[in-house]
Amino acid sequence: MSSTAPLVRVRVPEPRDKWKSWAKLLQRVDTSRKDGYAFQGPWLRRGRLDELPAHGLVLLYDECGSRRHHAPRVQVVRVEPDGSLTPVSDEEGPLDAKGWDWALLLRDRVARLLRSGKPRPLAGVATEDLAEELACRQDAADAYVSALLVELSAGSHVALTAARHLLAAIPDIERGIAACERRIANGSAGDDAPAER
Repeated sequence: MSSTAPLVRVRVPEPRDKWKSWAKLLQRVDTSRKDGYAFQGPWLRRGRLDELPAHGLVLLYDECGSRRHHAPRVQVVRVEPDGSLTPVSDEEGPLDAKGWDWALLLRDRVARLLRSGKPRPLAGVATEDLAEELACRQDAADAYVSALLVELSAGSHVALTAARHLLAAIPDIERGIAACERRIANGSAGDDAPAER
């Protein structure tokens, strides 16, 4: 989430039940904590109008159930530019949890989401178009592998799938390299060949 995101008016949802409830605008996650204090940011008043940054993440905590058997229900929602709140999902599914272990269930997922909240200007570009462009750049493979390693170290399921696909494609890449080397040796290199001096 950008610190320069425009502020929009948002009605923070009313509590779901009569037991404990609270809400926070999420700014950081302390991954060394295993409880609700891992989620850091300003408190929000339930049922009240507030000004929040567009695309910000809000954690909604409610204890629901009977007097003897109530338990937490927690959901992470995103602030939309029109002031509405929409449920957030990641590659593992919706960011919500029920029960007393909610903080540990959501902590690392929310931390990844906040880290990945940086702008992605190419998000709307088709994968095929990105692949064609990267194939034309000499430093593309190094840059892609570096970015993939960063995401793998953060525990990204998407990066894990991409890395597995990349490893499975190694035989095809080796065949492509051999075919390209034969074309170059035969003098039928593509138009990207370095100019002779």
